[in-house]
Formats: sequence, structure tokens, C-alpha cells
Amino acid sequence: MPTRKRIDKHSTELGLWLREQKELDEELGYVYENLDYIGYQYLEGKVMLLEEKRLGVIRDLPQRVAHSIVDQAMLFALRHMDFSPYVEAKRFLGKLVYYGYYVIRFENTSPDDGGITLFRPSENKVWQVTREQFLRFLQFDMTVLNEIRDN
Repeated sequence: MPTRKRIDKHSTELGLWLREQKELDEELGYVYENLDYIGYQYLEGKVMLLEEKRLGVIRDLPQRVAHSIVDQAMLFALRHMDFSPYVEAKRFLGKLVYYGYYVIRFENTSPDDGGITLFRPSENKVWQVTREQFLRFLQFDMTVLNEIRDN
């Protein structure tokens, strides 16, 4: 399948350029995906990966595969005793805890203009959250997900 063109204008110049290069076409086996956010609470060494989807859009197969590779690599590396990340800022030098990879799907464009869905592909779990619960989640308060599950 040829590389899909963007259907919106929400890309960087590099993202648009990559999609125009015939030498990097998906039919030739090339896939270039971005990851939207790396959440990092440096005082406590907490890390999570976040992919944002707006207007209810879902991830396509190449993105699901690429993000799964990164998620699994993070799981492996951060659970391995010998892993010691190079940290430029030197603000946190202890053990990092990986909280996982999540897809954030907004009904419209942001937490302020519609519904919010969190999806954790590795566990195939979905949560509908409020704006307040979403903020708690972004603060690495995972008890909010248990509270939602229990209701």
C-alpha cells in the first residue's frame, strides 16, 4: 500500500516531506511514525508514552506496530537490572518506573471540548475519563484507572 497522505494540516514540515518521498514509500517497507508525548516525572523517575488522537480517529496498522515495538522495548529495558539511562539533565539518577503506553482519544480536539478515552493496547483496556480524572492520570495517579474500573 502506498504511503498515505495526511488528511489534515497537523504535521511538521518533516512529516509532510517524508510522505512525499517515493524512495521511502511504505510499499518499499519504510514506515516513519512519530510518538506524541513522553510523560516524565523526573523527581520520582516515572515515565509513560502517550499517543494523541483527535476527533475520534483510531491508529492505523503501521503506527500500532511501530508503537508496540517502542512500548515493548521500554518494558524490557526499564525492568532490566543493568539498564542505566543516560540522562543529560542529571535531575534524576535513580531507577525509572515505566507506566506504559496509552492512546488518548479526544471526541473533539482537547480535554476541554468533549469526551476523553484512554486506551492501553498492551492490556486491551479502555477507560472513559473526565477532565479531572485525566489530569490525575497525567500526574501518574493510576488509582484513577482502578476507580473507573470498579464503578
